[in-house]
Parts: sequence; structure tokens; C-alpha cells
Amino acid sequence: MEQISYDYSDNSHVVWFTELSEPGQPYSCSTWDNASNYHDQLITTGNFVFWNLFTTDNYVPADVWIDHTMTVYKQSIGTSYFQGTYYLDQMLENCGSLCEDNLDLDDDGVENDYDNCPNDSNPDQADSDEDSLGDACDDCHNLAGDPNDDLVHDILDVVLIVNAVLAGGYSATDQYTDCELADSDLDSNGVINITDIIQTINIVLSVGRDDTDQVGRATADFSVAGSDLIINIDSKIDFSGLQLVFESDLDNSIRIKDNSHIEKLSSYNDGIVRFVGFSKFNNAFDSRKSEVVIEGGASLNVEDIELIISSRSGKEIELSRSAFGNVYKTGAYDFNLTKVYPNPFNPTTEIDFTVPSDGYVRLSAYNVMGQEVSVIFDGFQTIGEHSYRWDASALPSGVYYVRLSSGKNVKTMKALLVK
Repeated sequence: MEQISYDYSDNSHVVWFTELSEPGQPYSCSTWDNASNYHDQLITTGNFVFWNLFTTDNYVPADVWIDHTMTVYKQSIGTSYFQGTYYLDQMLENCGSLCEDNLDLDDDGVENDYDNCPNDSNPDQADSDEDSLGDACDDCHNLAGDPNDDLVHDILDVVLIVNAVLAGGYSATDQYTDCELADSDLDSNGVINITDIIQTINIVLSVGRDDTDQVGRATADFSVAGSDLIINIDSKIDFSGLQLVFESDLDNSIRIKDNSHIEKLSSYNDGIVRFVGFSKFNNAFDSRKSEVVIEGGASLNVEDIELIISSRSGKEIELSRSAFGNVYKTGAYDFNLTKVYPNPFNPTTEIDFTVPSDGYVRLSAYNVMGQEVSVIFDGFQTIGEHSYRWDASALPSGVYYVRLSSGKNVKTMKALLVK
């Protein structure tokens, strides 16, 4: 058998393996390992579990020949060189074209090593999405903005992307394939939202926007009227889409006052309300303003409401958010006391904070009695991140509270001075 294995070692259609559970044999593992110079694949099961594997009923054959259909072709206790080579040649002949080294399996004139669909005839090697997988066998054409994969941008794609947004974007794997979701994310930023809808509408309309690089800014002020939550949006540039996402115990109805040309669609699943408003012809909201009414939303926490405003070019507009006239977040910056480090400290520590708008800021420290014991900073501060060092060398060890205030916004953080 060793010589047969050697003679057929270059044939990729012949595989050898050795099973180490032959009953009645006292061979140790080392004996088996030294039995041959060739390293066939080993199956080590033991306990005679293969006694009747090949339907011999009374012995385990030393040599078993299995053909391409995984059927036992021959079996014997001992096999001569000529018998073995004859069995192999017969099995290879019966295997036919499956065991031939065919350089062009699909007969399209392109060898397998260079064929972008080796099992599907495609002489033209068309690869619309240039992903090295030919169109003939590619189940995802990877054309951004074309979730229905027909290689055409049209209204059907817009509808699919809108539905994907309302279903939760990339989390909607139970409703959409990975291909559909990836193609819905037109700007490939890992999020499927209103900006993808607007960008796809522009492609369908074959409209170019000259404000692609324009940095847009808008304000959104939240207020309450009766049981409703009101959002007043005022933008510095044209915008043609908006999106809301928030958790609620109710399927809140959402209205947009005026702006009758705006399409309004919403969904309510698993306690989450999703809403999009946009123009299917990508026309801007009237006067760059909008009043959005969330019916029954007066008790919602405005800081938990996701609000996205899209420009006509499909770019997210930087949003300054305020509640009852008090700005609490602008873009990535909210009003927050982010870090006191080190903590515990002796006698100095760094205090980091962010503010969402330009204005007066006071950063100070209080003892456990509520007395202000140190003013760290007091004055005008610009929007963004800031850091100040607090030197508490004149104060005794103990617990202190760092307080950041600006208008109605107040944040505190505990600090421990240990001397």
C-alpha cells in the first residue's frame, strides 16, 4: 500500500487515510506512526467502533476503497500492488469528468484560474461592481443605492431604502439581506438613514448639488404644548429631509405643519418610533423651517430623541439642540462634565468638560456642606472641549463636588482629595 500511495501522491483526486482502531491488534501509537514513511490522514477513534462500518459483519477490512459517490467500491484484508492500482484506475475512470483536470470547467474560453465565474459560462467576464466576482455568479452587485440589485437606480430603490430606515437600518436583518442593507447605505458610513434616502433621490433624478461641501447648521428647539412635544427647526441652508427615532410606550403620531409637499412615513416596532419626512423631488422645506409635532410626546426625554436633518445634497446638517430655549447639545458637543483625573488626587487634578454653545461658564468646587470653596474658572467659553487644573493644596482632605454651570445647565462630579 505504501508504494501505491507514493505512485498516486500527485493525483489530487486520490485521498488516503488510516484508521487506528483495527481490533485484535496490539500495535501502539508509536508502532503505527513508524509503519510508513508517508503521512496519510489519521482517524483515531478506538473502541472498535468501526467493526461493522463497511457491512462486513465479522471483521474490519485492512483496505477499503471508496469512490467519488462515497460508496465502498472494494474491501479486503490484504491488497497487492496490482490489485490496488487496478481499483484506483477503475474508480478514476468511473468518476469521469469530475476527476479530470479541466482548465475551463464552464467552457466559456476562460481558464478557471482567470475566470471570475469558473462554474458559470460568462465569456465577457462582466463585473459591474468590480468586486472580482462576475455578474453571472454574483448574488450581490454592490452598487450603492441599488438595494434591489437590478443595476439601475430608480424609485424602487428609494422605496426600499425608506423601508429599511423605518425597519431599523442594519439591525433589520430579519427583513433584509446583508446585500440589500449594504446597498442601502449609499455613503457607506455604517448607518442607513435619511441622508441615504436624499442621496439616492438625487441619483434617480440625475441632479447634482452645488452645496456638497457646504457645512450646514440648524437649530432645533424642543417645547411642550399641552400633551404634545413641539420641535421647531430653523436651518441656515436648504434642507429636504428629516428623521426622528425615539423610544415610546405609544405609537405617537407625528405631524409636520405646512410643508405640504413633504412625504411623511413612520413605523412603530418593539417600542421604538421611527419617522422620516422628505421630498420625493428633493425640494427644500419652506423658508428653511419646520415645525414638527409629536402627539402625546410631552413626557418624552428630549435628550433621548435622535433627530437628523439632511441637506438637499444628502449631507447631515450640524444641529444645535435646545429645550425651552436652553441649548444642551450642538453637533457632537453636549453640556457635560466629562472627567476628573486623577481621582482621588493630591493636591491637583485635571477637569475636562464640553459646552454646546458659546457663553458664560462657571466651574467651581463645593464641600459636603454645600459651600463653594474654590472657583476654578469663571468667564466666557467657546463651544467645544475644555480642560482646567484644580489646585486644592489649600483645602483639607475630604470629599468635594466639582460643579459646572451655564445658564440653566448644571453638572456635578464627586472628587476625593487625599493628603
